[in-house]
Amino acid sequence: MRHISLPATMSLMYKVLLHNKRTMGVSMHSLVRRIPMALGPLIGGLFIGL
Repeated sequence: MRHISLPATMSLMYKVLLHNKRTMGVSMHSLVRRIPMALGPLIGGLFIGL
């Protein structure tokens, strides 16, 4: 599902953000998407260990 929503998200960012803020928008989108993927296994491991 991620592959379908990514072009739509990028298109929306290009329409909404100013030209000089697009790189920041893409970077923030990438960070926000990766933080849960990094924390999920750690939190899951903590729950399994309890």
